[in-house]
Amino acid sequence: MDSNLPLSKHSKSTAMVVFMSVVLQSVGAGMAQHTAVYTFLFYVLFIHPHISPFMVLGQLQATIDETTDLFNEHRTLLVTVLEKVEKTLRELRAETYMLTASHLDAYRRVSITDVRSWMVYASKVKDTWKKARKYHKGIIDLKTKIEVKLLEDAEVNEQAALRQIVHTDNTV
Repeated sequence: MDSNLPLSKHSKSTAMVVFMSVVLQSVGAGMAQHTAVYTFLFYVLFIHPHISPFMVLGQLQATIDETTDLFNEHRTLLVTVLEKVEKTLRELRAETYMLTASHLDAYRRVSITDVRSWMVYASKVKDTWKKARKYHKGIIDLKTKIEVKLLEDAEVNEQAALRQIVHTDNTV
């Protein structure tokens, strides 16, 4: 179940910073637009994480795909947690789709001439980043639980095989 969402490989924040630099050069110092641009640049460069939301969403999708593949490969061994894991994977995938759609919509609504739209976009970017990181932590926890369960099953199988070998050696 690979995700085929339209995610860009390039940072959209970089394009915004270049645009803001052009605006700063064309607007006189002390004007409201000048202050707004500096505020936005400060937010993007220092408060906003340096990884773009598109990259975070791409990493989240890749991790969900890896976990789904791991789960599907060992589905027969994970009978006890089958429904819970499958439900969680589907929920996280749906949340990722909604988050990606929300971010693409926010990006589409940015207007070059409307300073308020820049602030709204910056807020949406920050929200997207935070939610994607939260979902990423959740999927990593789920993947770890699957791996622990698989290791526990492998340990039980090895101990049973060892007991069988010891029992065979004692009878000979």
